[in-house]
Amino acid sequence: MQIHTTNESLQPAAEKAEVTIPSGLIGLSHLTSFQIIADPDISPFVVLRHQGEEEMDFLAVDPSKVLKEYNLEVSDADAEELGLSLSGKSPLILNVAIIQSTEPPKITANLMAPILFNRETGMGRQVLLENSSSYSAEHQLDIATL
Repeated sequence: MQIHTTNESLQPAAEKAEVTIPSGLIGLSHLTSFQIIADPDISPFVVLRHQGEEEMDFLAVDPSKVLKEYNLEVSDADAEELGLSLSGKSPLILNVAIIQSTEPPKITANLMAPILFNRETGMGRQVLLENSSSYSAEHQLDIATL
């Protein structure tokens, strides 16, 4: 299934949204219950906060806000597991971002393995793109345009 990002906002409608990633994040399968926190002060970034005994925050970014073109090729199995279809609502797409340094500022985003959320169910999955070789796990974001 091909998913194309657009310049339309892919941020959650509310300031906080409860979501579940049943299989967890890649390498962190035990982290399954999250809040997406949209704070205008850090836009276009959001905080993906794991809820539970082990509270962790991840910086994530809406790719439509930082890339001109990002075409995701998602396996049929991943799309089916999330309940995504070509005729349905587009998924919420987030990429984990890492602040590599503050001086000079350098922020990267994992474009190879985005997190997709079904907007209707709040269920998510971090997927390895079928076209992952076209992208980097450490794509440097242009700080000047943020």
